Amino acid sequence: MVIRKDYGRYYSLEKPLDGIETPVLLECWLTADQHPENWEAIRQKYPGELYWTSRDRFREMVANYPETGALFGGLEKRIYEFFTPTRCRFEDYKDRQHMREELFDGVARQVSGQIGNGLVDLLGGGHRPLAEIERTGKSTFLQPNPNCLAQYALNEWIEAIPYAWQNMEKNGLDTSAYLSGHVKLATIIAHRSDEYDPVQVKVAHEILELLEITQGFPDQIYKNVAKGKQLAEAELKKTGKPGSDLNT
Repeated sequence: MVIRKDYGRYYSLEKPLDGIETPVLLECWLTADQHPENWEAIRQKYPGELYWTSRDRFREMVANYPETGALFGGLEKRIYEFFTPTRCRFEDYKDRQHMREELFDGVARQVSGQIGNGLVDLLGGGHRPLAEIERTGKSTFLQPNPNCLAQYALNEWIEAIPYAWQNMEKNGLDTSAYLSGHVKLATIIAHRSDEYDPVQVKVAHEILELLEITQGFPDQIYKNVAKGKQLAEAELKKTGKPGSDLNT
């Protein structure tokens, strides 16, 4: 195959990449043939753990790259969707070598942390502090990263929440504020949408909707969601923009 190098120069690759931790990711990202069929052919060349390692490393790299910009040239959404599973259910991981239910708990907690932290970066990192708005008279947002992985992974994050919750309870950690910070941020953004980036507004509404319709959470999680909305209402009233309906 032909691999793209330095965004425009190419070199030939006739054999699978050896001795590289993430060959599936590297080939899919750099190949000159970006057709889905070619990506699938690349996937088939590297079975087993080489595929899973490429998947894991992609997520780690993008999750730790909150700055505005595209680490993978704007292919983040496509790569995320290519590297299945994009769900957080044990049955989706059964093909992974040595995967057992007790190991999947750790996978789910990692998913919850990676995506949850990414959402905080996306929602909380892109708005000017209130004091700066009052000082400058400008309410324009700071541009969030439009390629943030978390925005594509909301359903996966929702499915990982119960595992993270159970782990916190098992280890005696305080769960009284779990999720309330995410809900507070999302609610404020939803009701001050003119001051935020469209990506942030879209994700904020999706978070609130998913938490509203998802069933089967422990009761305390729903109480924390309500607490987050109450905190947002208090802040919105303080700034003169109370929400008209914080239950939507």
